[in-house]
Formats: sequence, C-alpha cells, structure tokens
Amino acid sequence: MDDYVSKPVSAKALGDVLAKWLPHKEKQDISSDEESQNRA
Repeated sequence: MDDYVSKPVSAKALGDVLAKWLPHKEKQDISSDEESQNRA
C-alpha cells in the first residue's frame, strides 16, 4: 500500500484510500454475515 494521506486526515480521504485497497464484498455476503452473527 503506497497511498499517502496527509494530516489532518479527513474521513472521506481515509475512506477513499481504504475502499481502494480493501476487498469489496457483495451486499448479499454482508447481509449473510450479519445473519450468522445474530444467530450466534
């Protein structure tokens, strides 16, 4: 990861960089994860 976020960090700038590098999940995957956590 070689993106640079200058200080002070804005939430939008940080979110944009994280969205670029983190794996994307489908909406269905997220809802199924939430359902399995609620059952536990």
